[in-house]
Amino acid sequence: MTTVASSYNNWTYYLVQPADKAYYSILPYQRFFTAITIASLCLGGIIAGVFSSFGSRCLTQLANELTVKESMATSLNLLVEKQKPVVVESYMRRIMEGSITTNDEMQYIIGELSLDRPDTKFHVLYTEVSPSEDTMILSNDLELCLQNYDMLVREALHRYYPDTGYIYKPSDRVFAILIASDKSVPPAQVISRDKDIFIALHKELLENYGIWISGGLGGRNSFISYTWKSYQQAKEAKSITTVEKYILSCDFTHSSDVYYYPESLSVQLSGFISIRNKDQIRELFKLIKNENTGKRNLSYTQQRWLISDVRATIFKKRHNIIADGLAPEKLKLLDMIDKQFEGEMSLDSLKTIAIQLCDVCGSEGNELILKIQEYINSNYHDPNLCLTKISDEFGISENYFSYLFKKEVSENFSTYLERLRMAKAKEMILESDTSLSVLYQYLGYNNAASFRRVFKKNFGISPKEMRDKVNAKQQI
Repeated sequence: MTTVASSYNNWTYYLVQPADKAYYSILPYQRFFTAITIASLCLGGIIAGVFSSFGSRCLTQLANELTVKESMATSLNLLVEKQKPVVVESYMRRIMEGSITTNDEMQYIIGELSLDRPDTKFHVLYTEVSPSEDTMILSNDLELCLQNYDMLVREALHRYYPDTGYIYKPSDRVFAILIASDKSVPPAQVISRDKDIFIALHKELLENYGIWISGGLGGRNSFISYTWKSYQQAKEAKSITTVEKYILSCDFTHSSDVYYYPESLSVQLSGFISIRNKDQIRELFKLIKNENTGKRNLSYTQQRWLISDVRATIFKKRHNIIADGLAPEKLKLLDMIDKQFEGEMSLDSLKTIAIQLCDVCGSEGNELILKIQEYINSNYHDPNLCLTKISDEFGISENYFSYLFKKEVSENFSTYLERLRMAKAKEMILESDTSLSVLYQYLGYNNAASFRRVFKKNFGISPKEMRDKVNAKQQI
């Protein structure tokens, strides 16, 4: 069939004739393209089959490898989870015994244990457990009780003290747990709360399992690096518990004539000198003095023995310092330290020597931070004191200053400045009649509201309440 449209009258003409009479035919082309299409489909099917087979083998191999990897990952996770309590307890041992020697290591452990909490204080509960006398006499399952006491006591401690719930087990039947509390809560209230909790814990273990538990509570610290101090206090408090008083806090007075300087304190003092941590050294000597003068009635002989032991620790540390390669000013300081050892010793003089040894051990970065700390101590009342101003003053970048300060001092610049201002604020409130409306301006705060908020966060009461307490005591 052929069609033609006329441009003259717009008619369409159709010519219909047999196919064999036509001048040409598309049938051969149709057959050709049909053959090509069929061949293409066959070839495509063959290629698809080959690649599918090859791909399926690769996918099968990949699936097998993934299965193996998942199995290995699962096994590794199970192993890690199984070992996690061991690792955590290892971290807690180092924190409570004060055996961490570098600030970087301390920051890493604090991060791993999620203990970087600015608004939280920490203290230690040191406990010791044993079968009760009734259990030893009446129970036929005493051996089973002794086998399970570890699990039972751990579970009870975690349940009664869920935050932080970190436990260190220094020896058989002895447990020390780190307790967290809000910084704004007064210490007496925290200790009273923990004693009540411990009494309930003691009652449950005794009635249900025949396990007798006694404990001591250490003082609270704002910085986790001071936990060793609370641990020592809790351990000492536990050592004088009785059947009637099976839980004691560290605020008691000794009548013992045995001086307080355990080996662990000697190790800590040596370590603090090595890492040049003067704040920790001062805190340690404050603990030694408080324990041996405020809580004990030592004879003159006992006092001399105490000083002799502390001197031996510092003297040993001094002779571990190699003088070769030291700068002239450090050699001069070392010679001055040696001369001080020849004179009459006291706890104050030994503290001075220990702090001076930090300067001998100090690095370049530590010396720079010491200069910066001196600058901050002289200019803390400047309201414009900030990272930028200090960085410009000493010609270093803000990032490097922030990193170096935290590395050497173990706290942020802002935390250090706040702590310094608050210490000065408390001193002026307790020892002077400075008006509170003038005090906040002197300390570098722009308004009274922010000063009151920071003060209450650090001491639990407002500046006015502290001043009123001071006035009340003076009137009495």
